[in-house]
Amino acid sequence: MSICKYKDVRKSLVRDTKRGPLTRSVSRITHLVIHHSATRQGLAGSNAEAFARFHVQNNGWRNIAYAYVIEPDGTTKHCLDHNINGPHVGNHNAYSIGVCLTGDFAKEKPTKEQEKALRALVAYLRKAIPSIKYIRGHQEMAGYAWKNCPAFDYKKVLAASDPAPAPKWTQEELDRLNSAPNGARFSRTLKYIRGNQMTGNDILAVQQFLGVTPARDKNGKVYGIFGPKIEETLKKWQQKNGIKVTGEVGIVNWRRMFGEKKEVPKPTPDDSKPGPKPYIRVTVNGKQQHAFEQKDSAIKWFTDTVKAGIRWILNDKFRKPGGVIPV
Repeated sequence: MSICKYKDVRKSLVRDTKRGPLTRSVSRITHLVIHHSATRQGLAGSNAEAFARFHVQNNGWRNIAYAYVIEPDGTTKHCLDHNINGPHVGNHNAYSIGVCLTGDFAKEKPTKEQEKALRALVAYLRKAIPSIKYIRGHQEMAGYAWKNCPAFDYKKVLAASDPAPAPKWTQEELDRLNSAPNGARFSRTLKYIRGNQMTGNDILAVQQFLGVTPARDKNGKVYGIFGPKIEETLKKWQQKNGIKVTGEVGIVNWRRMFGEKKEVPKPTPDDSKPGPKPYIRVTVNGKQQHAFEQKDSAIKWFTDTVKAGIRWILNDKFRKPGGVIPV
């Protein structure tokens, strides 16, 4: 469930058990209508449970008006099944679904948590109910222009974007990935988000890899946008290559598409740059007597060749049988 702080209260809310709910086909839903409760945030009666009691016991309705209620901390309460006709906007109820944010937004503002939850809920509902074509405020529905509801700029809220979550990969893993041919680097999971599609050069690289014709701006310049066509083509590519079919491009898919940098082995003395090799030099009385590539060879030569009588000539630091001075 992609809904923020989701809480299912469908079975616990007050409802008219004698009459039961009115139902409709979910495929008939074409409108998502946004409301505010007109009750101040933080008051005891400003929550889904209180709204349900008031709608049923005071208004005489069969059930709460809204399918979802978003409270100030971002908790999204699921109040009605999608096929239940909620009495939230008069003659438009049969083909609409209602979402209410608690608060009187003529006097206060939605919290950041509510705004984030609304974006997540709208994205979820547009995917769960593909027949939704329109998102409207209550006062935008025919016959309700006189109402100041939802009393906040919901279009601006929905157009905003939430900060990308921190990558779940280590920097070392990211650094090992190759750049795409267009120079794009991998830094996020690429996926299709209905209503707020991801864009960027990384997506353009994926489009080009998959052979999906990219979009062009008014000047004819191509740009990357992750739409349903990429998602569909990506799933087919994943299935063909034995990768988990997710319709998303994570670190595994990027590696499959563009590869990973090869580990360069550290050079050893034998295959390092050409030049003089290091030698162990044996000196007696300040004068070099011999030079060896191996320490054991130097010690053996010193032991076999240099007479015991001249060992005292060596510097005190190296005065010992078989002394070797590396230079």
